[in-house]
Amino acid sequence: MYSNGECLILKGKPFKAVIDLYLVDDDELVIHSLKKYLRRLSYRVSVFQNAREALWSFIDLKKKPEILITNFVMQGMNGMELIQECRNIAPRLITILISGFNRLDIQDSYSEKPNHFIIKPFLPETLAHVIESELRKK
Repeated sequence: MYSNGECLILKGKPFKAVIDLYLVDDDELVIHSLKKYLRRLSYRVSVFQNAREALWSFIDLKKKPEILITNFVMQGMNGMELIQECRNIAPRLITILISGFNRLDIQDSYSEKPNHFIIKPFLPETLAHVIESELRKK
């Protein structure tokens, strides 16, 4: 649902299925604010502050999330590495990379590319628009 109460329209029909997504960022403020906003839009959000924990959870789940939103810079494993590992398991996974680095070339050395790259800071509405756009393509 949109924040104004309207349903997402996919292929001419209202789309009401619950969408599972992973939100991965080591910044608690980002996690808290985006989780709250996305849950208000009826997304089922699983949050992780560590990319490795997100990957272990992803591997263990029988039903994979439809969307992975991840920060680029994190200790241990970065967001692009997480995207690559998750796409090896679920090739159709929608991925959104977020970063405070204003450089598109951070993804150049990786074989898997995110569906979208959003530069921080951004409005939660921007993220919602990107998610809705990607879901329409599915």
